[in-house]
Amino acid sequence: MTVLELEPGAELLAVYPLLAAEFGQDLSLNQFQARAEAMAREGGRWFSLWVDDLPVSAACAAVRTDLSNGTHLHVCELATDPAHRGRGHGRALVRHLEAWGRQQGCTRVV
Repeated sequence: MTVLELEPGAELLAVYPLLAAEFGQDLSLNQFQARAEAMAREGGRWFSLWVDDLPVSAACAAVRTDLSNGTHLHVCELATDPAHRGRGHGRALVRHLEAWGRQQGCTRVV
């Protein structure tokens, strides 16, 4: 298993089928690109977990600060390929995100 941080553009397109299947088939490639790039401009960072050269889990995470949570990691759009569920891939990706968040000064994940 390998976790990669994905750059908006071609790298991010690799997880489009996985995320489109999870969040709605009506999400066109153009909509996905526009929304994912907007999320990146707003501070979202895209990560994916790969097994045997295939992305099997993906998520977006962003460092946020608010009154109730302080500086925290906000995780959204977490998805794991149904054929790979139950094997700990989503959990491994979240653990990676938690460690990354701690490096960014986050004290919790929401």
